[in-house]
Amino acid sequence: MLEDLFVASEGSVPNKLPEPNSSTMPSSEPEVGSSDCNKSSKVQNGVKTANIQVENIENAQLFNENVANPLPRAKIPDPVVEVRQHPIGRIPGDTVLRILMQKVKSLEQNLSVLEDYIKELNQRQQDVFPELDREITRISLLLEKSKLELEELVKWRETMEKGLSDLESWKTVVSFRVNELIKENSMLRIDVEKVSSDQANLESKELAVLSVSLFFACFAIFKLVSARLSTLLRASQCSKVRRTNRGWVLILLSSSMTIFVTLLSG
Repeated sequence: MLEDLFVASEGSVPNKLPEPNSSTMPSSEPEVGSSDCNKSSKVQNGVKTANIQVENIENAQLFNENVANPLPRAKIPDPVVEVRQHPIGRIPGDTVLRILMQKVKSLEQNLSVLEDYIKELNQRQQDVFPELDREITRISLLLEKSKLELEELVKWRETMEKGLSDLESWKTVVSFRVNELIKENSMLRIDVEKVSSDQANLESKELAVLSVSLFFACFAIFKLVSARLSTLLRASQCSKVRRTNRGWVLILLSSSMTIFVTLLSG
């Protein structure tokens, strides 16, 4: 197809050339040489331009491979226009055809590189997406676990607050009871001290009663013994001594009973 295009362009180029006049036909050899020089210079300029364009395409290919962006469209010059810029001749057309073939090859290479890059990108995405899914699943599980732990911590906190409130109420009740026990203990201590003082008084009174009773008992015994001795010595006063002995016997009995009762109560 490209060859047909260039054949058609070559056929159209001579038609546009000016027809030679009778005045210009007999030209000298220096003019022919100058036209050949112009042709060769134009061909060289076309080759340089094509080489520059090829280098630009290669640089664009490298840039696309490094940056990984979509490949920009290379501005392909119109071959018909380039051919029309040159005068008649097969060399410029072949050069442009070769340049265009190089451009087509470079575009094919760029397309293959782009396809490889797209495949690699898809492969990376296929490799990355499962990893992301697994990571999201793992993070979701961690979040659920953290949520459960937070709920357990909230329940534990509520339980601890309830326990602390119960402990405070129990502490209040215990402190109230301890205060009551302290008051009762102080009252009991006062009562015990009072009982101890009363007991000491009773003991002192018992000792006094015992001592008095013992004194009277001893004195009664002494009187009875003396009365008995006097009766033995004086027989005439027997009736009087008997009456006196009865009184001392009663005193002795009462003193003995008092001593006995006091000892039993102590």
